[in-house]
Amino acid sequence: MTTNRWTLLVLAAGRGSRFGGPKQLEPLGPRGELLSDYVLRDAERSGASDAVFAIAPEHETDFRRHHVSTATALPIKYVHQRLDDLPAGFAVPAGRSKPWGTTHAVLSARDVITGPFVIVNADDFYGLEALAAAGRFLSASPPARLPVLAAIAYPLTETLSPNGPVSRAILQHDATDHLVTIEERHDVRTPSDDWVSMNCWACPREIMQLFEPLFAEFLRKHGGEPGSEWALPEAIGSIVERGLARVRVIRAGHGWLGVTYASDRDFVRERLKAVG
Repeated sequence: MTTNRWTLLVLAAGRGSRFGGPKQLEPLGPRGELLSDYVLRDAERSGASDAVFAIAPEHETDFRRHHVSTATALPIKYVHQRLDDLPAGFAVPAGRSKPWGTTHAVLSARDVITGPFVIVNADDFYGLEALAAAGRFLSASPPARLPVLAAIAYPLTETLSPNGPVSRAILQHDATDHLVTIEERHDVRTPSDDWVSMNCWACPREIMQLFEPLFAEFLRKHGGEPGSEWALPEAIGSIVERGLARVRVIRAGHGWLGVTYASDRDFVRERLKAVG
């Protein structure tokens, strides 16, 4: 267990276009568990004090109903990822319905997160080892000139889908295991020795302040594009490139499970039977 407490931030507002619906509400465990139920359990074991779910407004009732029926001991808050949650001077373009991406989802929680936090996707299974490593990092991080966060990395080979190509954020690090670049690759099918981010990040609270001005910059460049999204790997790569923060790459991720395609369901359900 860690000594310093932290918040689990669960990004749960995605639409699951390739999956055919909201993956984050799909019961995949043997007792009807959502993938985020496993993350809540592992976060509690690893020192989390509470959880925040960043959700689409229309899904709040479903999440509340589900969490009332589960045994999690972590207090849960809900925040909405709204299209109109924009910096001053910006407005939602006509016809825009697509969410602004995972970095914007993180920013939707800026008013309720007051300390260190760990970011995860609601539609991924990360494993206790990953959450424990994130908690240890936050507990052991000394004060530093620049904010330091951690990327919990997974072997690319363990994150592929047999049912189609995937997009993955490849992590390139230096000899001290600090991030140099993040390369977003699409249509990935072939195993390699690369390590990737599956959006499990351990962050100090200051990261929110770094994201806010960069979001305005993103909107100036891409806000008029109907399908534009500001993804976390892009945002974190940008703050590293500009020397605003450092990222420790911790190769502690194993046993990842996720559902990119509807046809991934059966494989994930079978694997979860062994998790308990």
